[in-house]
Amino acid sequence: MGIDEKLGNMSRRCVGRSLELFGKITHNTTMQLAGYTTWSSACEEADREKAKDAIKAMEAVAAFGLAGRPVLEPMIKPASAMPNAADDTAATRPSGWATGTATATRT
Repeated sequence: MGIDEKLGNMSRRCVGRSLELFGKITHNTTMQLAGYTTWSSACEEADREKAKDAIKAMEAVAAFGLAGRPVLEPMIKPASAMPNAADDTAATRPSGWATGTATATRT
């Protein structure tokens, strides 16, 4: 939905609400109903445009073959992807790491 369509729908909704309010103030049911129908048609049109945009977005995702895949990688890896404690040997660790031999020096 372009900006011109958004502004058009917004202005029609404002006009519809103002006509409805003016009809309520003056006790003119014809103007009140006209304002309500203008407002409701503008709201329906905006909803249709949003649905159309959502369909276009889904088609674009499907065109790239991303349908059914997560958008972002999960932050937490499953337990099967975690290394076992037995696999963690001293050869794979930095020197002094998790053995208690690393010391911090202050100057």
